[in-house]
Amino acid sequence: MNTVPRLTIGLPVYNGRSYLSEALDALLDQTYTDFELIISDNASTDGTEEICRRYVAMDPRIRYIRQPRNIGAAPNHNVVVNEARGELFKWAAHDDLYSPDLLERCIAALDGHPEVVLASCLSVMIDGAGKSTEPVTDYPVATDSPRPSERFASVLFGRGGDDDYGVIRTEVLRRTPLTGSHYHSDRTLVAELALQGPFHRIPETLYFRRDLPDRAGTPQQSVRSWCVTHDPRRADHLRHPTIRLLGEYVWAFADAIRRAPLAPADKRRCYGVLADYLSDRIRPGSLRRAARERTTGPGPRPESVPPSRRRSREAVLSTFRDGVRGHRWRTVSVPRVGLFGLLGAGNVGNDGSLEVVLAYLRAEHPDAVLGALCSGPERVTERYGVPATRLHWYRSECRTASGVRAITLKVLGKVVDAGRTLSWVRRQDVVIVPGMGVLETTLPLRPWGYPYSLLCLCASARLVGTRVALVSVGANIIPKRAIRWVITRAASFAHYRSYRDALSRDAMRDMGVDVTADEVYPDLAFALPVPAGTSTSVGAVGVGVMAYHGGNDDRRHAGDIHRAYVDTMKRFVRWLVDGGRQVRLFTGDKVDESVVADILADLRAHRPDLDRSRVVAEPASDLQDLMRQMATVDTVVATRYHNVLCALKLSKPTLSLGYATKNDVLMARMGLAEFCQPARSIDFERFTEQFQTLESRREQLVETMEERNRANVARLDHQFTALSATLFPEAESGVPVSIAGGVS
Repeated sequence: MNTVPRLTIGLPVYNGRSYLSEALDALLDQTYTDFELIISDNASTDGTEEICRRYVAMDPRIRYIRQPRNIGAAPNHNVVVNEARGELFKWAAHDDLYSPDLLERCIAALDGHPEVVLASCLSVMIDGAGKSTEPVTDYPVATDSPRPSERFASVLFGRGGDDDYGVIRTEVLRRTPLTGSHYHSDRTLVAELALQGPFHRIPETLYFRRDLPDRAGTPQQSVRSWCVTHDPRRADHLRHPTIRLLGEYVWAFADAIRRAPLAPADKRRCYGVLADYLSDRIRPGSLRRAARERTTGPGPRPESVPPSRRRSREAVLSTFRDGVRGHRWRTVSVPRVGLFGLLGAGNVGNDGSLEVVLAYLRAEHPDAVLGALCSGPERVTERYGVPATRLHWYRSECRTASGVRAITLKVLGKVVDAGRTLSWVRRQDVVIVPGMGVLETTLPLRPWGYPYSLLCLCASARLVGTRVALVSVGANIIPKRAIRWVITRAASFAHYRSYRDALSRDAMRDMGVDVTADEVYPDLAFALPVPAGTSTSVGAVGVGVMAYHGGNDDRRHAGDIHRAYVDTMKRFVRWLVDGGRQVRLFTGDKVDESVVADILADLRAHRPDLDRSRVVAEPASDLQDLMRQMATVDTVVATRYHNVLCALKLSKPTLSLGYATKNDVLMARMGLAEFCQPARSIDFERFTEQFQTLESRREQLVETMEERNRANVARLDHQFTALSATLFPEAESGVPVSIAGGVS
């Protein structure tokens, strides 16, 4: 035997007296003899030490190390790797048995295939008497694939065997963090080895694994119990909460991809596989399910699954092959287009922008496969026929978290959402964010809310090569650093950006985003058609209200601001009614309905005998419905941006009580700059004077708005042409289809 053996066998043990002698005999009787056997005794108390010392005296190939205290199964597994001298390494369990030619066959496989990093064989479970308890089954994973992403996906989605107990190239093993003490650290280690290179599986049963009732990793163990077995320090609930133990499990996969010696394209595919796995694996209730998963072995080992639950190699491959072979669908001419945002959640402005983009796609790219990641997936699917996925894993995401459980779930939801978003994005060629004020903070907002979701989208798209388009979006200067950083980073990752006004583009430029190639176009809602066949009630006034509580910097005074705004709107409606006007109340979001209720209640108190037909309030289901209602009035007063926009689209003389500068910019563009006031501090006397002036100049203003509406339609047609050229360059050119103003 050479001075430095070629193979090191590492045997970590704790209280293994019952079967240790059998395991040592099986190893020492191997036909391959050029090895050293390192035993690390984890402070056993049952006579294990005596057995080990007896065998050391019998065979000079054995080295015995005794730990002064129990350091846990994971560190004990790593001790034998750190002590190894051989160019090849194999872990061995203290209670397993092996065919005499196991080592010889595995080493021959490694010698015959230099690209292989690990060689192993089929295994069978045996009981304490050495009798088989489980039939031999095929190895159902594709760790021999030449494609790293397919090997990685195979480990994640498949049910493997005992790969980490095969013969491994020591140099490759030492590139990994070795065995961790987070949950299922055996699987993360095997996954990282699979990223380093292919495995070779000998299709014969040469390994006999002991399956005992008192072994570690039984289904009854909780996540914490499993981790404490592998490292006693994990018993500290404060330093090692369960969410950390599971979070480290996820991070280990991501970190393995980062370290792997792979091309950037292969790494992107592997990150996509991980996102698919997390999306499929982590759902409400899955933490409890994960705690019940079956793990095996006294040390970190892959899962053992009963034959009835094992899938064939072909079945496993069919689960993920389409998703890991280099995005095969990207070579197909039919594009996959995703739609992203706060869609289907009751905001008619946001949904109106979605309608315009859907009309554009269905007219110019009718073969596109559509999908959505949004806040209201049920409504988007039902109303627009687009398969949709919920934006947030945690369904109470929009509520303020109170209590340890809610906070924990919300934090976990952020981690999960990053994976879910990546998984969704990698299945798209293009993602369009239709309109909306996605780059602004004119209303109360936190960085971990929608800005975080947008960053996940744009960063994921940059990672996997999907094109993201922010189409006619709104922006403003963001004073809060955290929100500004998140939003500007998200915007900088986008492939295409256009803004609904120059103010928005200037704001992004001032915050450090390169806007050289970015265009300004009208808001997408200007592309909606004008409803026909609606009669107008002479002198009727439309009043669009909002559940307004101030801006992002007004949280402390939100209640006072809201009361002042609602009181002013009550007073104005009373003024109109007392003047003999018919009034129609409009909303733009479900939350606005409470303001309508307050105004109606005030009217009943002020004029209990008032004919109810004098004040009409009907919720609008979308912008088309809103415009049909607005078409029945002569003049409009409104607060919400898209209420103002719809009135202008209809060429209705409009007075804006705006909650942001964007309202003023919109009004100026349409020739009504003098008819604006801030919703935060309405001067009622000036308000009524402006309204009267507005009505007196009706004919002149209508003519101006009609002219500018025609210009808006032309500009939006130009944007749709530019959008197709940018996002779908591979599509065949055809006759342009006019979308603006012609949506049905």
